[in-house]
Amino acid sequence: MKKDYTDDQQRIYNAYVEKSTQTLLEIFGSNKGAIEEIEIVEEILIERKSLPKTFNIKSTNGSVVPEEEEIDYEKEDYIRNERIKRQSDVTLFIEQLEKNSDEELLEIIYSYKNYQLAYVEAALTIREQRGLITVSKKEELLTQIEDAEYQSIKTEKEEHFNDTSEVPSYLIYAAIFIVVGILAASFVPYKSMRGYVFTFFAMVGVSPIINKLFK
Repeated sequence: MKKDYTDDQQRIYNAYVEKSTQTLLEIFGSNKGAIEEIEIVEEILIERKSLPKTFNIKSTNGSVVPEEEEIDYEKEDYIRNERIKRQSDVTLFIEQLEKNSDEELLEIIYSYKNYQLAYVEAALTIREQRGLITVSKKEELLTQIEDAEYQSIKTEKEEHFNDTSEVPSYLIYAAIFIVVGILAASFVPYKSMRGYVFTFFAMVGVSPIINKLFK
């Protein structure tokens, strides 16, 4: 964000910076609106490194698709939102790491998988403040680490939802306990208690499936 914005420009920036990358691309590609607004939208897209060199505007809904590169909008928005959410932690960690040596900070960056991302970003920020790396180099390293984290989370989710090997055994387990629950309830002399007995066995039977779905 530019530091020399007027009050009106700052209001425009604040209004657009929370929007998704896809929405901003549609606004920029349609070229509708005040010139000042379009210019600020362009600056936000440049900040996010999400401005393609050329555009192909679909006539059906006006959405913008870059011709020369494919942008993962889901990833871009995820990374942007995560940066916003962890800023308070980054500030706190900067205070904690200010007295660390350059070598200690570098070790944190090299071993980024062992630390919170906010902790690593704080180490990068201090090295940039000390003039050891440029702003662009800090951004490059941080983006690489964020990409790696995003891919790791995405892969883990895909593996979780694609793992159906245990589903048949879970269903058999649940069916057995439901049948046992029906039989056990039939032996209870009090009708008002039969429902509780059946529910107990049924819940025991389906609990592995519930745990699998919400793991």
